[in-house]
Amino acid sequence: MGHFIKKKFSFNLPQSMSEKKGRVRALKYLNNRWVLIKDTNRDDIVSQAIITSDICPVDRIKKMWDLHKRVVQISFGNGVYIIVCQEEREDFNYKQEIHFSNEFPTSFIDKEWEKNRSVACIEYCEDHWVVVTEESRGNIIQNVITTSNELPTKEVKEAWDSDKRVLSITSHGNKWIMIVESSKEGGQSYAGNSEWPDEKINEKYNQSFYITSVAYNTSSNAWVLIFDKRKKEETSGQMVTLTKEFPEEEIRKMEVTRYGKRFL
Repeated sequence: MGHFIKKKFSFNLPQSMSEKKGRVRALKYLNNRWVLIKDTNRDDIVSQAIITSDICPVDRIKKMWDLHKRVVQISFGNGVYIIVCQEEREDFNYKQEIHFSNEFPTSFIDKEWEKNRSVACIEYCEDHWVVVTEESRGNIIQNVITTSNELPTKEVKEAWDSDKRVLSITSHGNKWIMIVESSKEGGQSYAGNSEWPDEKINEKYNQSFYITSVAYNTSSNAWVLIFDKRKKEETSGQMVTLTKEFPEEEIRKMEVTRYGKRFL
């Protein structure tokens, strides 16, 4: 196992409970390391599966849909696709679809919005864009925001000022790409730094925030993390692992099913 750093908080939950009910929030290969963000003690997710493959495994994704699992992340790094799928307790028919494009899929996304569908996740993988869309839950209005600034600090604050929350952030080339959606709840925070922001993460954890999205831009050599404020009734925690090798040991501690020929 390669060198790794862990950041934990558990909101006074027993460690055994936190480990047992852990679910993957994000698993990405960024800046030559694996970043695993695990939520602990989450009761809203029935089960989770991680697909690994050296080609985009569309057939296996469709099998996950047949098992009522929703795709919540697609990413590519170190020669492998990582797809995180989960079955949620909420009774909702997501009817997800997957789309591939050599250019950023602006036209496709616009047409999906016209059909009252939303972007579930989007990422540049290998040599193309991959976007997963789904039926919208309620009257959700989404927008795509792109910027070639070194950090998207200004754009994040403008979204918040417009009663929008950042759903996800990614990067490609010299651009940051954010999916934002209408929300009056507020309660988000942001970190942008050339180094992995340990101190900021600890600060936000102590303020009952948790990481919801993470990205790294190779052009500006910068990390960006988006945090959400934890609701008073929520009792889950979060753990972050950074490692040079695929974090198989950490995943094995969770109730997560793994699909794939190999772990790196």
